[in-house]
Amino acid sequence: MRKYIENKIIKSVSRLDLDPDDFRMHFSNPKADFTRFRRQSFSDVVKVGLLSHGSCMKENLRHCFGVGSDRPSASAYIQQRDKLGVQAYRALFDHLKDPAEEFTLVKDKYLLVACDGSDINIHPNKDDAGTLVYLSNNPNGKVCNQLHLNALCAVPDGYFLDYIIQEHREMNEALACEQMLERHAACPDYPPSIISCDRGYECYRLMMRMSSLGLYFCIRAKDINSRSISQRYRDMAEEDGQMDAMITRKYTRCYTVFKNPGLYPDYVYVPKASINEFIPETRNPAGMPRKGCPSVIDFLEYSFRLVRLKLSENSYEVLLTNLPETEFSTSDLKELYHLRWGVETAFRQLKYDDCSSFSNTRKKVAAIGEIILSMIFHNICTSVLLAFGRRLFRRRRNRKLLYKVSYSDLAKTLRLYASGRDPTITIQKIVKELEMTIQPVRNERAFSRILKPRSFTPFIYRAA
Repeated sequence: MRKYIENKIIKSVSRLDLDPDDFRMHFSNPKADFTRFRRQSFSDVVKVGLLSHGSCMKENLRHCFGVGSDRPSASAYIQQRDKLGVQAYRALFDHLKDPAEEFTLVKDKYLLVACDGSDINIHPNKDDAGTLVYLSNNPNGKVCNQLHLNALCAVPDGYFLDYIIQEHREMNEALACEQMLERHAACPDYPPSIISCDRGYECYRLMMRMSSLGLYFCIRAKDINSRSISQRYRDMAEEDGQMDAMITRKYTRCYTVFKNPGLYPDYVYVPKASINEFIPETRNPAGMPRKGCPSVIDFLEYSFRLVRLKLSENSYEVLLTNLPETEFSTSDLKELYHLRWGVETAFRQLKYDDCSSFSNTRKKVAAIGEIILSMIFHNICTSVLLAFGRRLFRRRRNRKLLYKVSYSDLAKTLRLYASGRDPTITIQKIVKELEMTIQPVRNERAFSRILKPRSFTPFIYRAA
């Protein structure tokens, strides 16, 4: 098993030796970029971004190239980095994603995929209207710019499968989720998938899109006492407040249904302003059939399962799903949504352990590239963690507690090894380091969530 982990590390790091000809069509100038022999090869430019550890640019270059005359200047590196556009970083992400990765499956059959988004601060620029954020309490006129990262993440492993980065002004999480799921469903390498989302993704259109793509979903909705999908069905809850019912409704845009809800109890009126291509338009603005047409209301019939779980004395959780009741009970659905927290852990590691929050550029395209490179490095570390976790799983019979590897310690060790500047670091020492940094998994622990925003860290305040 140790040999398997060593081979996994060697394979992950060796894939960073890239051939520029595989990405030439995505360069700014495909005929000239990365064709001449320079101090910085294409792989070196990518490695500097991958192995960035939150320091200034000179420190990152010293970490990757060492000390001496062979190290390029910061301006020389920036000139080389600017040859890479957004499409080049996209090609890098797809190329370095391992299609043969073994994920943790639910019931040994389903791949649990969480979809979520997170804001990432970039360098302040008041002239960039797309990323500019207006702060409510801002007496000093401080400027804040943000990009919004939407990601599909295999949980509980924390491996990023896909992403869409949007500007703050054009942020649309539901639309980004839909686009990523279309790519996910078209990939034949993945097993049957269950998509888990939080309350921000609660909408009929997204559920219908997932069903049309052949995907299962488990989406958290707002409670029955709020204005949400579940409000219509609050009378179906039992005395203890719990519910597990199959809902079948006819969705129509006919205004007659809206004016006479008592005559059409099985119909749900959807306004014309609501973007949902699955629901047909009415035959005329009044909802009446045209001459020669049968007098029926145009509708779409759709079914889903609504489950309301009791968490504590006065706390409930509502889930919308199309998973069959015979295979997934209410306790199984509760565990599914609990596993969704793996994407929140992955975002925290991406921002602070992989240093995507510490941007080293004023340019928006380069900032997007740094975020994507941080995701690639996160996947490399996660791949090693999965391999080492299988070894711990086989040895857990001899231990009283379950153990996990410290992600931050692994990330620091892999940065030193991948840079190739310390000959004393070997694969065998890395495996021993992993064994020394394991931590016990303490279940059933709850902490209050600390909501403390973290602003952009200026270049001048970073350790050089």
